[in-house]
Amino acid sequence: MDTQLVATQMRHRSWMEDYARQQESGLTVKAWCQEKGITQKTFYYRLRVLREEACSLINMEPNKPAVKQEPEFVRVDLPKTVGASSGIRIKLDSAEISISPDASNEHVRMVLEAIAHA
Repeated sequence: MDTQLVATQMRHRSWMEDYARQQESGLTVKAWCQEKGITQKTFYYRLRVLREEACSLINMEPNKPAVKQEPEFVRVDLPKTVGASSGIRIKLDSAEISISPDASNEHVRMVLEAIAHA
């Protein structure tokens, strides 16, 4: 067992917890560091070490943008469902009015005026 590796991992875990505490505290880095008795330089050094470690874990070089991949599109043909409608259905007591999705604006206006005057 590599005790140095374990010690490094524990130290880094502690630094991650410190970073999380600073974020949750709502304090500025400067105020949080003063409260905890560490310098801002130390805080940012630790943060840089953690970021570099994270980059190495995902095989990225620090301070270099990740390679963007072009999005891929795939056509998906969905079966039409029987009886499905994306139109408008209005139910009033025992009456029901259905307006198909391809109805003209004029047709919809006429139906709404008829309902308003009923």
